[in-house]
Amino acid sequence: MNKVFESHECPNMEHCNFTFLVKHEELKRMLYFVFCKANYEKCTRYQRKLKEGKVPEDLWPLEMVSTSEVLKNLDIDIKKEIEQCHNLYKEFRESCEFKKALMDVFSSLKKKLTNYYVNFIFFFRKYYNEIFLNNNSLEFFIEIAYEYVKKGVDDSLFDSSFFLFVAKLEEEFLNFLKYVLKTEEYTKPLMSFQKINTLALMFIKKNIKLIEELKLLYESRKTLLEIKDELYIDPLTKVYNRKFLNTFLNNILDGYNFMLILDIDYFKKINDTYGHDVGDMALKELCKILKKELRQNDIIIRYGGEEFLIFLQIPEDDINIAKKVAERLRKAIEKHSFKAKNKEIKFTVSMGLTKINTSLSFEDIFKQADEALYKAKKAGRNRVIAFEEIKKEENTIKA
Repeated sequence: MNKVFESHECPNMEHCNFTFLVKHEELKRMLYFVFCKANYEKCTRYQRKLKEGKVPEDLWPLEMVSTSEVLKNLDIDIKKEIEQCHNLYKEFRESCEFKKALMDVFSSLKKKLTNYYVNFIFFFRKYYNEIFLNNNSLEFFIEIAYEYVKKGVDDSLFDSSFFLFVAKLEEEFLNFLKYVLKTEEYTKPLMSFQKINTLALMFIKKNIKLIEELKLLYESRKTLLEIKDELYIDPLTKVYNRKFLNTFLNNILDGYNFMLILDIDYFKKINDTYGHDVGDMALKELCKILKKELRQNDIIIRYGGEEFLIFLQIPEDDINIAKKVAERLRKAIEKHSFKAKNKEIKFTVSMGLTKINTSLSFEDIFKQADEALYKAKKAGRNRVIAFEEIKKEENTIKA
């Protein structure tokens, strides 16, 4: 995709911490493609930053209220609850009761979930450590949600397995508390344990939903750009067509500083001698050479028939460099040949070059390049002439 299609990067991206919470490259790529380097005005993080000056670290670009804000409104401090019972949770992790809970759950899952057994084992082994020992980190919720979306785990399957796991954990945690604490002391840690598990499921489910929405937006935007690309591509040569020029003309003139008009010399003779099918082959061969010799961001447009426009971005507006690029193209085309109808076919091109002056209309810029092309043909073809050279010569004659 050429840069004229691209939107500008979000101005707040450098100071946005959300992408640091996302560890998977594919997920980051989707965020960049949909928001950070595209429609950043629709990102709720960007909107909140403009409106309020600050953004919750855990706010997703497509949600209105973050998890941390929900907890704050409910007056729940997860980290505080975990810290208060941290030693108990750590002891439970090493206890026989915890190992029994895992064994019972794994045994049950192995019978019921042959295809997803390994995935759930991975999740449940990591779940307890991340939630109860490593401060309930947002990175974990995003990671788990991403894995389940990627693997296509069914919602009802996940929910039933999670409830089975948590129920068994809570049952064995109660047995553990009865063993290590007095009766009147274990109510609070058990309630806290149940609350954290409930909230953890809510966080995981919310992240799954957000990732699925992001995925849909990503696919939609990707499809839209692909359709757009097809609309603007010449079916024969696979370079841009005139519709592309008309649609993105202002972007092109703002982003590029030189324009070439290229015309195949004696193209009618190729068609008359070998047939239009060979003429089509010549056009395709030409565009292959242009794509090979030019940079990815240079623009090639089939303007009509055997006439092409090429837009270049040349450092320091240097006409000499622009002409060297054009000469390199001309020589590559002159050396090239292709086989058709048992014949070795060769052709040359003439080019008119001009600097893009944004104070002029496109029609005037085109006339300058076209005048230079006319001079190149009149001088014998197979050459490059710049409009600036014509003007210099005219000024010298006048002087």
